[in-house]
Amino acid sequence: MVAKRLVRVGLGLVLILFILAAIGYVWLHTPSIPRAELEQLYANVRSQFLDLESGTRIHFRDEGPQDAPLAVVLLHGLASSLHTWEGWVKMLADRYRVVTLDLPGHGLTGRTVEDQYDRVEMVAAIAAVVDQLGLERFVIGGNSMGGEMAMAYTLAHPERVVGLILVNSAGLRRRSSNQQVPIGFRIAQLSWVRPLVQHITPRALIAHSVAAVYANPDQLTPEVVDRYWKLLRMEGSRLALMKRFVVMVEEPPLPVEQIKQPALVLWGREDRLIPLAIGEVLAQRLPHARLVVLDGLGHVPQEEDPVRSLLPVEDFLVSLLQSDGQTESKNP
Repeated sequence: MVAKRLVRVGLGLVLILFILAAIGYVWLHTPSIPRAELEQLYANVRSQFLDLESGTRIHFRDEGPQDAPLAVVLLHGLASSLHTWEGWVKMLADRYRVVTLDLPGHGLTGRTVEDQYDRVEMVAAIAAVVDQLGLERFVIGGNSMGGEMAMAYTLAHPERVVGLILVNSAGLRRRSSNQQVPIGFRIAQLSWVRPLVQHITPRALIAHSVAAVYANPDQLTPEVVDRYWKLLRMEGSRLALMKRFVVMVEEPPLPVEQIKQPALVLWGREDRLIPLAIGEVLAQRLPHARLVVLDGLGHVPQEEDPVRSLLPVEDFLVSLLQSDGQTESKNP
């Protein structure tokens, strides 16, 4: 009798836990958003879409004069989108041709037919866009993961790259598990949690994670949080992001010593995700690099303070044009 009672109690507890889990899922469940709906919200008149033979569709923007003396390709970071560069683009596009794109698994590109999110696929997407636009020689830059992919593209296609702009760049070693890493990133590093993230992604979690990469969270607007949250929820994008988290920890550090192009290494001093110490090592290991530290800014300085973070970039671009002009005069 005692044994039967214990069995009934056990079954009752299992049933209660199941009901609580079901209620919690229904309460926390954040549904995916159709691609078409998000394109209505976040594409603009400058948005273009490149359809690859595989069926993958890459979102990009090509802004500024087509005959500008220099083209600049800018790549966003993990869980971000090309929108992170809008402040820079507004100020650069009167003098330079500026190309931004949503990398595979991100933004309005989202999940790809290939369903691969390693460096090889990222570089292939970049190459497809620049080839489509007929860019022969250009500056390439990126923030965080985007900086890593800018360096990976340069290593694969050194003849195409004039210079690099590396903003709080990844690519040397992986993030630590310290408590300063945003909670969203820490959760995604837990393999048993990843399946849940594909269905449960509350706005508060995204708001906390984005605020954590700002030195001044007061600069973060509700509109920016909404954009991160909604684009992450595009059909298939959460699964793609989890796949990216898996492959990124398996990829080795980049052989940055092989990069011969001049590089501007730009770093927000208050970066808690990839500390300044990593930027200092990166600048030392790149053969032709200059490190500029931005006081009072965090991991996404181009988004947090577009005006101040762009100043050293403008100087760098002018120096590249001057250097190119001197080379042409010596080699008529």
